[in-house]
Amino acid sequence: MYDLIVVGAGIAGLAFALTAIEQGQSVLVIEKNKAALGASIRNFGMVLPLGMPTGNALNRAIKSREKWLDYSKKANFWANPCGMMMAAHHDDEMTAMEEFHNHHSLTPYRTRLLDPDQAEVICPGVNPKGLIGGLLSQTEVQINPQQAIKQLTHYLDKQDDADLIFSTRVIQIHTKDSGVDVHTNQGLFHGKKIVCCPGHEFSDLFSTPEQSKPITCKLQMMRTIKQKQNWAFGSMFSTGLSMLHYPAFDKVKSLEAVKERVSYDYPELIEHGIHILAAQNQLGEITLGDSHHYGDDPDPFIDQEVNYLITQYAKKVMQLPSWEIKEQWMGVYSKAQDDHVYWTQPQDHVFLVTGLGGTGMSTSFAIAEEWFLENA
Repeated sequence: MYDLIVVGAGIAGLAFALTAIEQGQSVLVIEKNKAALGASIRNFGMVLPLGMPTGNALNRAIKSREKWLDYSKKANFWANPCGMMMAAHHDDEMTAMEEFHNHHSLTPYRTRLLDPDQAEVICPGVNPKGLIGGLLSQTEVQINPQQAIKQLTHYLDKQDDADLIFSTRVIQIHTKDSGVDVHTNQGLFHGKKIVCCPGHEFSDLFSTPEQSKPITCKLQMMRTIKQKQNWAFGSMFSTGLSMLHYPAFDKVKSLEAVKERVSYDYPELIEHGIHILAAQNQLGEITLGDSHHYGDDPDPFIDQEVNYLITQYAKKVMQLPSWEIKEQWMGVYSKAQDDHVYWTQPQDHVFLVTGLGGTGMSTSFAIAEEWFLENA
């Protein structure tokens, strides 16, 4: 019998499994696919405290940041503590960034304001035309999610008290006084507890109350070819549009002017939930996006008009040696309606953890640690 069974080998499931090993427990990870294929490998690779509101979310991101840096050494994957620069190409954006920085100057955000020259040094990928300045957050860490998830999986698989099985579907979970029986297409497994981390497919395992269940979001992203040799984009990148998206900026009063201008000049960006994020991986490629469309059962198709809107606005605020797109994809995640995680206990010894939205890479390690403090 395992101390813990984890369903799902994305970042949330891996975080729970790795934390179990740290706690001296035995763990089994069950993944329905041949490898993690969901939101955990379809993102920018941004460990991003800047987007988190103060409180639980920010504290979790700060804690998880340290875990990422630690595991990058243990599991041998690339991690770059390069920070995030938010570029201002309009006066109203700079005003909002100044308000945010002045209000949070003593919090864990670790921000500083930049003039145009400083912004170009920090992020050579910024378009200097019309650049007014920027806000630099120094807490952000960049990883390559495909590499990191693969290496974390290999690292976990090497641990004596960890087993991983792939291409295995959970069919039923039966509870009893001593724990759980987990019926799969590969046989029966026993555990004292089970944590299910199914991403947006949580309805496949459990029914959730309509009024509290996480909502589903479809995103569109893309990646360029490798940029010319030795050209460095610099820090991770965002713009004033991101302030309209991240709850960390909800109390910035001067942001209303940004929202009014963008709604008037670029209503299509508001309609499609577009804000610009960009980051260069260790291979020299630029990951670029993204859009946000909410609703159950998102269609599986890439809308090229949305990708056109993303790239056209990106060209106003960024400069790249090459804009040639190597690949594009859609991502899907579930987002909790309250806080930024939906966790519940539908049965004795059975736990569901989902709804991390776009924060899974930033907060999963801390969320797993919190769960163990309460349920170990």
